[in-house]
Amino acid sequence: MDEVGDFYDRYLAAFNARDEAGFAGFFHLPVTIFPLSSAEEGHAGPPPVIVTEMRQLRATLPAKWTKSTLDHLRVVGDAADYTPRDGLTEPQPRRLAITATVTRWAGDQPYEQVHVLYLLARHGGRLGITAMAPLATASERG
Repeated sequence: MDEVGDFYDRYLAAFNARDEAGFAGFFHLPVTIFPLSSAEEGHAGPPPVIVTEMRQLRATLPAKWTKSTLDHLRVVGDAADYTPRDGLTEPQPRRLAITATVTRWAGDQPYEQVHVLYLLARHGGRLGITAMAPLATASERG
């Protein structure tokens, strides 16, 4: 958890600083994004998007956005989450996955919260994001 937590803290810091070069270092292209369904789409949802260029990963945020803060980070599939049945063994390492809940702020006022699943991989010794799936969002009442 320490390595993954540090990874996400640095990822969020690069995002908040709008450090495009630093931000790019947290991904392994291509990255698959599973967009969250709209209310009209229900659970059908739009098809996945395969991102092959970093410019496609730049988040489009409203002008009021000033920062994002981490509310909760959880490693998915850790020992507490998954234990093989007696007599079964894991022949390969587990896939690295996390869920993160982040609040987006306009000054000192929160206006949106997002809950995202990230799949991670290690290439050339470097941890990076390979897929992202927003799971839920909450926003100001309009």
